[in-house]
Amino acid sequence: MRRCINYLHRVLIKMESTYRHILSSRSSSKSGTTVCSLATSAASMKLEFQRALHEVACVIVPQSTSTSTVLAVLTFQPVPSPATTLAKLIYVVVNARMDYCDTVLAGAPRTVTDKLQRALNAAARVITGTRKFDRGLGQTLHDQLHWLDVPDRVFFKLAVTVHQCLKGLAPPYLSEHCIPVSSADTRRHLRSANRHLLAVPRFRLNAYGRRAFSVAGPMAWNSLPDFIRDPTSSTDCFMRLLKTYLFAHY
Repeated sequence: MRRCINYLHRVLIKMESTYRHILSSRSSSKSGTTVCSLATSAASMKLEFQRALHEVACVIVPQSTSTSTVLAVLTFQPVPSPATTLAKLIYVVVNARMDYCDTVLAGAPRTVTDKLQRALNAAARVITGTRKFDRGLGQTLHDQLHWLDVPDRVFFKLAVTVHQCLKGLAPPYLSEHCIPVSSADTRRHLRSANRHLLAVPRFRLNAYGRRAFSVAGPMAWNSLPDFIRDPTSSTDCFMRLLKTYLFAHY
């Protein structure tokens, strides 16, 4: 995978220098023949870019992911930036697959999440060009790429799912496990009833029982601060506040 992405990186650098040469030639010449030839060169360069991207995407993208999806995300720009395009490719190939159904990893041991974290670190090293044992990789992940660590990504997706359940945007088989404390007759007059807390059911097995959505979801929601734990807020506002809260801990 790293070899394929590095090949695409070299193609983008070569095309960027070629396109800058075309732009400089366009500014220095205004004849109709030159403009026509420059337009033909730009069109052929765009075709070459899409062909190279298609070859790389067919190698590194799983069969379940359509190659047209990758081409749609990595749109051609007049002066493509290799770092930006490479980051988009990594996001489509790595991050999208890593975020798929990651709520099942709620409460998973570090032996599981560390494997995904190493894959995320490798993707960050490909984008930034750093080596394996270089320092400051965590700062690069959080400050430059704005990526959360794998446990925080799982927590983020879990909290967003609970928020959608409370707003009625989730399937019923998930929403029925998010029961507000204020809805219980015995807890309606408690102080926690006004804090939008959820009822956490009892569970038997500590290793597996607390990883169920009926337990992990309310526990993640109750651990949020009061200014974030607002079921009436919009999804975009909730996601923005939650991500800012998680990044503040780094």
